[in-house]
Amino acid sequence: MSNEHVSWRDMLQPHVQGTRKRVVEQEGGDVLVVHDTTDMTLPIYWPDRRRRHLVPTTSRSQGMLLHESLAVSASGESLPLGTLAIQPYVHQDARVSIRRAGKHGQSKADVAEGPADSL
Repeated sequence: MSNEHVSWRDMLQPHVQGTRKRVVEQEGGDVLVVHDTTDMTLPIYWPDRRRRHLVPTTSRSQGMLLHESLAVSASGESLPLGTLAIQPYVHQDARVSIRRAGKHGQSKADVAEGPADSL
């Protein structure tokens, strides 16, 4: 993010609070917390202005891995209730791209060395 006074965790907090409220209000009471890790890829529009803290995925894009915990109602229809947590992961060695790692026998977990708290 380009505004150093705003953190992604602060922006996420109202969404998490809303999700917790919907979980408590859920009729039937059963809620699943589903976890998923996905590739997040962003295009590069200006080659000289690459985003900080992201790795190259192609010559025209950058990205990261994002792990999300999503609350879903378990009774009746499986309706999404919202996000409980997210954690971005970025490889610390920008020479290894997320997409190339799979081609060289590395798992995405090997590429994602650690949480990217400074995004």
